[in-house]
Amino acid sequence: MYIDLFLKKHSNETKEIISFNDALQESRIIIILGAPGSGKTSLLKKYYQDHPSRTKFIKIKSFLKFPIAMEDCTEIVLLDGLDESRCFEKDEIFLMEELAHRIKELPDTIKVVITCREMDWYGESDIQALKDVVGNIANVYKIQPMNELQQKELAELYSVDNIEIFMRKFSSHGFLSNPQMFTMLVQLYKNNPEKNFDAKSELYKEFIITAREHNISHNRRREYRLEPDEMLKYVGYIAFFYMFSDIGELGGDLLDKICDTSNGYPKEKLEATLRTALFAEHHFIHRTIAEFAAAMFIQKYKLSESCPSSFLRVKNMFAYKGKVATELRGTYAWLCSLSRNNEFIKIDPYYQLVYGDSSLFNDQQKREILLEIKKYSLDNPYFWNFNRTEFLSDIYDPEFDDFFISELEEALRLNNHYVYLITRIVVSNTSLSAKMIDFLKKKIVAKGISAYYKTEMLEGVSKDWAFLMEVLDLIKNGNIEDGDDVLKDKLLKLLYPNHISLEKIPEWLMIYQRSWMGGHGDFLYNIRYKHKFQLIDRIYQLSKCKTGVKFPGNTEFFIKEYFFETILKFEEVLSAFQIYSILTHFKKYYCWYETLPIESSYLAKELMKKNSKKIYKLANELFSLYVDDFLKSNGEQYEIHKFRYLFAVCGVTKWSDILFEKMSLNLNDNINKKLFHFAFCGLPKENQASDNVKEIAQKFQFLDLYKKLINPTKEEWMIEYENHKIEQEEKHKNLIIESDEYFKNRSDNDIVDKNLCWISQFIYLKEEIPVSKDEQKRLKNIIKNLYHADRLRFDNLDVYSLMEDNSIHMVYYVACSLNTNEELSQLDMQIQKYIYINCILHSNTGGIIKNDFAEYFNINKSELAEESLKCFLQYAVAKKAPSLKNVLLPYFEKENEIEKLKEMAVACKIDVDYIVQTFLRLTAFQLDLKTLQQLEKYELTDENKDKIRTLIIFLEDKKEEFIERHAIILSKFCVPSRYSFHFLSSDMKVRSIDYMISCFTTPESIEYVKEVQSDSDWCTTFLRRDSFHLLNLGEMQELQVRRQNKNDVWTHLITHRISELIQQEADSVKNSIPIDNLKEFIISDTILSKEDFFIDVCCRLIELKKTIEDNRDNDKDSFYNQDGSSKDEECCRDIILRRLKDRYRNDLDMAKERYEANNRVDINVRYNVEDFEIQIECKKDSNRELYTSIKNQLIDKYFSSNVQHGIYLIFNFSGHDSFLERVKDSIPIDYENNIEVICIDLAK
Repeated sequence: MYIDLFLKKHSNETKEIISFNDALQESRIIIILGAPGSGKTSLLKKYYQDHPSRTKFIKIKSFLKFPIAMEDCTEIVLLDGLDESRCFEKDEIFLMEELAHRIKELPDTIKVVITCREMDWYGESDIQALKDVVGNIANVYKIQPMNELQQKELAELYSVDNIEIFMRKFSSHGFLSNPQMFTMLVQLYKNNPEKNFDAKSELYKEFIITAREHNISHNRRREYRLEPDEMLKYVGYIAFFYMFSDIGELGGDLLDKICDTSNGYPKEKLEATLRTALFAEHHFIHRTIAEFAAAMFIQKYKLSESCPSSFLRVKNMFAYKGKVATELRGTYAWLCSLSRNNEFIKIDPYYQLVYGDSSLFNDQQKREILLEIKKYSLDNPYFWNFNRTEFLSDIYDPEFDDFFISELEEALRLNNHYVYLITRIVVSNTSLSAKMIDFLKKKIVAKGISAYYKTEMLEGVSKDWAFLMEVLDLIKNGNIEDGDDVLKDKLLKLLYPNHISLEKIPEWLMIYQRSWMGGHGDFLYNIRYKHKFQLIDRIYQLSKCKTGVKFPGNTEFFIKEYFFETILKFEEVLSAFQIYSILTHFKKYYCWYETLPIESSYLAKELMKKNSKKIYKLANELFSLYVDDFLKSNGEQYEIHKFRYLFAVCGVTKWSDILFEKMSLNLNDNINKKLFHFAFCGLPKENQASDNVKEIAQKFQFLDLYKKLINPTKEEWMIEYENHKIEQEEKHKNLIIESDEYFKNRSDNDIVDKNLCWISQFIYLKEEIPVSKDEQKRLKNIIKNLYHADRLRFDNLDVYSLMEDNSIHMVYYVACSLNTNEELSQLDMQIQKYIYINCILHSNTGGIIKNDFAEYFNINKSELAEESLKCFLQYAVAKKAPSLKNVLLPYFEKENEIEKLKEMAVACKIDVDYIVQTFLRLTAFQLDLKTLQQLEKYELTDENKDKIRTLIIFLEDKKEEFIERHAIILSKFCVPSRYSFHFLSSDMKVRSIDYMISCFTTPESIEYVKEVQSDSDWCTTFLRRDSFHLLNLGEMQELQVRRQNKNDVWTHLITHRISELIQQEADSVKNSIPIDNLKEFIISDTILSKEDFFIDVCCRLIELKKTIEDNRDNDKDSFYNQDGSSKDEECCRDIILRRLKDRYRNDLDMAKERYEANNRVDINVRYNVEDFEIQIECKKDSNRELYTSIKNQLIDKYFSSNVQHGIYLIFNFSGHDSFLERVKDSIPIDYENNIEVICIDLAK
């Protein structure tokens, strides 16, 4: 059951809602993102169902693995489930590159649609991967939640009884806006209309336990029936493997591997589970069901209050560096909700709130979650998903107004997405207190708060229309800033039509400042058709200016759709005369040559096709009315051929018939002649001489005109042109005859001596040699064979000669182009080098014959290619720029990138300034200060001097002198595809980006400019969109440190990029776990990985620490000597080792004083089953090396390829732990997840 779903551009700048059909028109590659169960697959299947002949629906997994045949009629390929593919691919980061290469194999005419869960989309990384390979920039859209009308439509498709009752019953919890949950509710409602669900978890749980087998007869037999608890257990067990291993299908082979009758997982029960309606085609019917079931299974069978390590070990299965692997976030959100464990929630609190089930928490717990999200926002400033708001309404309670007001104040101070979350929680509730409403009003009129934040707040005061009008007036008078029009647009939506009249709307629209913000003005579409004429006419009156018509906001789209809507009302609502009156009325606002704008989107074109007969009929009737007006004005105000500027939707099929019919003996001759002339010209050529046309000509005595039209007299210029053409053709024929005669009487050697340039210039410019075909063949053959020793006419045929301006080089270039690469490779090596450089020097010349010898030489003789280029450059620079020789040549000698050497070779044929310009572009970040200072002394253009000065300031680290002009220059050196940014050290990369962004620190300075971009706009676009993608995680963190005291427009952008990179790292290191290991983990808690072993050992050591610190059995005494002094480190270590062995001897292999690379390790812990190893370094709090030993000993001396984790164990006898933070800060950032500091308090 499929319905049409709406989309919105994946951008905070736009709120425009569009259809899937419209999205298809905007780009060749379209990405559809959505929440779990939002209808991504259904959207594609609906389109495929409607257009089966021109579309292909393919799962991405299949598209990547198998060749797919494309029929000639295929226009669109629908690729479903990028997120599902990422679940089973080990290298998820580069999956998009693989997909991009497969897309590139498709014909360029085929459009591609890709669906993906929003949390599995890697943003700019994925977009860039597509662009780099395919060459197209993808448009990204989000699926919108179903609105009430869509919900009713889907309920009707499912034949739901009492739809109104059904929707009232389940509307309060946000279930109905999600297609997947809607479908689940429908099935449960049909089985039991009395059943209610107050929580999302209840819905999923009930759906699972009531699922029945597809085979009805099996449902009636007891041996196939599963009890509710069994359903949850076995579905959860299968889901656990589904989520954590790399299984593709849930079939018999899998059941053989995971079944275990003795431990409560018999194969027959698992088989019965797979036969239920929860599964189809060896998969879960929806991933969200697997996520919920896996979370329930983990919560019940793998978490134990009596075993604290179980929580840490389970958390480690999901998280890395504080980030949950993307594909596991759904399961983790459910686990947070079901376990209500605060340590779990801290990792991903926002996702738990939105995708888990917050109804399971009490008010206090919900507030604690919000506080965790506030902390989360500090490292994830742009976390808010603008689509997911349906589950927030039950969090706010007026009783806790002080808390929410305080949090909103704090959120505004933080100036990140925490504002959107708190605001949405508050305004989603329909019963706000007077105190909260008053607070929101104050913030809406306050200065210094983003208009985007205020737009969200308006929802909470939407019933106070007097206040809304006051805010609108404040915006109009400039007292509230609203540069992007978001606030005024929201106000107009809330106030029209009840509180702002139709007449006033155009005046408010005129204060819009943006003309391209998506979604603005969409409230206009709610205006009834009969009122639109008056409204649009007033918009035209206010929009008319000297340069034409300039519409405010997005009203142009609204006006186009009005004209389109008007056309479609023909016959049913409006007559042709009424439509003609409307069109001619608005045409008066345009110049005669401007076409009246009528909607031309994909959807409009589709509707045009469906209504083509009616529209062609309308076109004929409109044309007839237009001709009537032409006749009324006696041909003075209207011109027949200008009708197309009034109505350009389609052609007039009865053009000539209408014009002939309008002819009358009552009209004057001039008018009739015009009618006859245009009618005649509109006829197909074969009909122009018909008897009917001749009879009309006779009737009106236009036979002379008729004859002229049948046999038109040529204009003088046409006659001259044709005569000139004949003359030229004759000359060309004579030239061929003369040339043939000339060349036939000459030997090949004679031609070589005298005619090479004349012949070669024609071939060079891809023109025919003016000789006969036979002679052409002979002459080309002569040129082709020039490189034979007996034909050479140039003694110094070497790379140095190419610096001479001699036309012979063009001749030899042509000769090269007429030979194959294999033939040329047989020539003397000196000649090959000459040809190679000659080809390079011609590589940038357009409109000439081309060859690929240079590429051939690069590949097959790369060392000779490099040698040839360097020889040429040495000579060329010495000849063209001798004063720069000592500066430039050392860099060419060291350079081994052929492409750079080729570019320099081409530059050397131009002039000194171009040589320097190219040199700087190619080597900017390789140049040292001395070289730049030498270059600065020469007479160069101001542009080159500016570039050199910029690089000198940068190298001298004079940030105070670095200004916007320098940032623009440096940004052009940073584009990775052309310049040498990658040569920089990490420190230099970070410093260059820091220098540039420090020149643009306000939102206005980096604002996107849609129109023609200045150099400054280009620079800020690069900085905003691309610069951070040139840095890795460590470099981004260093950039953050460099700017830690700044709080400007870049602060959140830097933090956000770091968050993205950590998430990508978490996704890349997350590996699927072998099925056997998972099974052992479920049944007997077997260690899963090195990380799991590390956490297990840490937990055991922490348990021992608690026992010692409790001191119930005077445990601390063993760490002291009889005189009351503390024992030394080795004795303390031995006590810990003994206590560990006493507890865990059977599980762990522990030894003291193990030697690693000749360095003593205090304690070495091994796992008996796998080759997992942990090093423990012990230190007393009084040790002088306490703050350096983590780096100098544990990491530098003990870590190896096999040892990647360590514990730094501190014996604290002082009684205070103020030193602990400093110790933890000494852990290098790359090792934060590999080293644990444990401090045992031994003070008595």
